[in-house]
Amino acid sequence: MGGRGGSSGLPQSYKPASSIDQANKYLSKLTGQNASFNGISLSVANAVNEALKEVYDRLGERLDIREVNKVKADWERYMQAGYQNGVLSIKGNPSTWEKSAQKYFKDGWLASGDKYGTLYHEFGHAMWNKLSSSQRSQIDSIYKREKRKAYENWMADGGARSGKSQAEYFGKILSRYAHTSTQEFFSEAFSQIMSRRMRPVSREVLSIIDRRRKN
Repeated sequence: MGGRGGSSGLPQSYKPASSIDQANKYLSKLTGQNASFNGISLSVANAVNEALKEVYDRLGERLDIREVNKVKADWERYMQAGYQNGVLSIKGNPSTWEKSAQKYFKDGWLASGDKYGTLYHEFGHAMWNKLSSSQRSQIDSIYKREKRKAYENWMADGGARSGKSQAEYFGKILSRYAHTSTQEFFSEAFSQIMSRRMRPVSREVLSIIDRRRKN
């Protein structure tokens, strides 16, 4: 793992790009590979780079993001953002992200109300790909433990008769979205780690990531 700041070729502090070409060059430095923004506004490009720089500064990690584009039109109703095979897709712009994040955070759907919370969540999927099988197994064990705990609490309150879902009980642990799967649990925890407002399970996940850095 490379050093931070000057030794990495990155400036110590983040400075927004003044053009997409400049943003592309900075994205390539942040990811350590040829990367580009396609059909993305400069404000969104700068936001992605700023969030990626936060990940690098905090964890020393370069994530596999080779392309950043817009969420496909027919997916816009369902997706805020997505990540697959090095491609990050984004909807909207920084001026609307925080309001949306706060809304979903308050109702327990998301683990972070941070303006970049959704970006951090998608970065979590890229980070998942860098984990060892042992680390993934440890995170899966945490997820299953907490899912069981949420189920037991749900049953104690009457199960289906409570009028609530098991996901709502999991929302008290991290978020309702985190109830979906191990990978979504990890990405929600990663989002909370980067937002610096961690619940106990996110601290456990961070300790596993930290062990990666020390090995």
